[in-house]
Amino acid sequence: MTDISKERNNLHFRIWMLMIRIIFIFGIPAGIGFFVGKYLDERFSMRPKATVITLLLTFVLSWFITVFEYGKITKKLKALDEKEELEEKSKKNSQDNNL
Repeated sequence: MTDISKERNNLHFRIWMLMIRIIFIFGIPAGIGFFVGKYLDERFSMRPKATVITLLLTFVLSWFITVFEYGKITKKLKALDEKEELEEKSKKNSQDNNL
């Protein structure tokens, strides 16, 4: 297995780990937002506005975090693809030179 294949497998594993992280990225802020919203609803008698607002804010925040993480992995995959293409071209050129 080549180094690039190992790196690619590593990135695919990291994608799976990202999926698990996404569960936490959405779940934990939503849970915190729910309880903070409930507290604010009871404290300021604005039921259910505070809960809805905090849940919407945590949802938007979670999406920003998810898109940021996806962008980092996509950049790494593109770099690996370019590296792989360069290796294939150099192998092809060396084979052509040997003929």
